[in-house]
Amino acid sequence: MPKLILASGSPRRSELLSEWGYSFEIEKPEFDEGSAGACATPEEYVTVLALGKATEVGNRLKRKDAIVLGADTIVVLGKQVFGKPKDEAEAIVLLKKLSGRAHRVITGLALFDWEHGVTLTQTATSIVVFRRLSLTDIMKYVSSGEGSDKAGGYAIQGKGGGLIAKLKGSMENVIGLPKAETGELLGKYNIVPDEKVKP
Repeated sequence: MPKLILASGSPRRSELLSEWGYSFEIEKPEFDEGSAGACATPEEYVTVLALGKATEVGNRLKRKDAIVLGADTIVVLGKQVFGKPKDEAEAIVLLKKLSGRAHRVITGLALFDWEHGVTLTQTATSIVVFRRLSLTDIMKYVSSGEGSDKAGGYAIQGKGGGLIAKLKGSMENVIGLPKAETGELLGKYNIVPDEKVKP
């Protein structure tokens, strides 16, 4: 069984992998997300980002004994793609747009096998419906700072859960790493959770 390297600086992704029982190392990618270029669909875009992270780490480390997992999460409202807000002003704008509406949260996953030059990718989508937010709701949440480094400007697992009226799909996907799809990809390399850890 190859070792697993998580190409991510996100504490939420590493927490989820740990909770599920996986053993892994962490390597923060040095990938320029602005280099993704034009993509036909949000799914393609988020896959390019995930793959960029995984391949950057894999090519830099050149580990024959390891497989690299990259992931990226975006929020999609209509044809607009939202990443992390640049500042509080942008966070306010994002939450105003999401207020009272349904949006998609898409996570792209990528595995990179440096030794054999093999890549595997997959995406997962959840639908999140925000309740109608007042300006006071938005200002209070933004001032908490919780959503400053989250796609769409909110964290479903924290205070941001109070902004949400309905969720269809995986909550872990909204946090940043869908359990089923991650397990499916890792299983292709026989990377499985520790049996001592209960699901």
